[in-house]
Amino acid sequence: MDNSSVLIPKDRPFPLVGRWTEKRKAEIRNSRVIGTRRIVSILRRNVLNGSTPTTLINASAVGFYGTSSTACFDESSPAGKDFLANVAKAWEAEARRASADGNRTVLLRLGLVMSIDGGALQKLVPVFKAFLGGPVGTGTQWVSWVHMDDVLDIVVDAIVSESYSGAYNVTSPQPARFSEICDELGARLGRPSWLPVPSSILNLMLGGPAELVLKGQKVLPSKLLEGGYKFKHKDLRSALRRTFDDSNPNSLRSQTAPTIKNRQAPPRKTPTRGQ
Repeated sequence: MDNSSVLIPKDRPFPLVGRWTEKRKAEIRNSRVIGTRRIVSILRRNVLNGSTPTTLINASAVGFYGTSSTACFDESSPAGKDFLANVAKAWEAEARRASADGNRTVLLRLGLVMSIDGGALQKLVPVFKAFLGGPVGTGTQWVSWVHMDDVLDIVVDAIVSESYSGAYNVTSPQPARFSEICDELGARLGRPSWLPVPSSILNLMLGGPAELVLKGQKVLPSKLLEGGYKFKHKDLRSALRRTFDDSNPNSLRSQTAPTIKNRQAPPRKTPTRGQ
């Protein structure tokens, strides 16, 4: 397909970390919902003016499902009812409006991305290096993670393969307990995972997002697997090894994204379920 007909919004949403005052909640929501609304309005105007419908690849988050210590979510699961779930639901609703004008719309519900360039892992590394690392809360909560290599590959596949449509969970098929992540991270850094972090401390460190970390969620990438996507990093150990590999193009030393040029779309099955 013509890659010039693909739109991937690049605006950085307002960060989640911090105290969730009413003002901050509004900023979190508006930076996602209103920004996407503007993009979809531009796409609609272009189609009305005679342009060929395009492809919109829009980020979302597994926060769509809410948190649970027992449930297992996939794309057929309903939206949750907490604040982040409502934000993700509204965010996706704006993106889905593009479909009404014939634009192929892909929603990527991202899990915890394994990258030392940002996010939770970047915050955990200095704690472990200071010999203060350990599980958060009970440590038994599920973490639905994905390596940056797979995120980039899935974005490229979604661009070149027109079979992609609707929502996809971008998470490893092997979610892990938080304690497992801490154990593997400590082993990778040569540090012990021994000092549990009380819930009260995490609330001070993260603010609003602490609830998501403390309760967790188990999310599976059913549509990607049914469609034939092969994960580069299924298991946590492989993902962390890659993350801290000096030759990793996604490390702080280099930023090189995979090229779309001459990329062939992989053979894909048509998913039989999901949104």
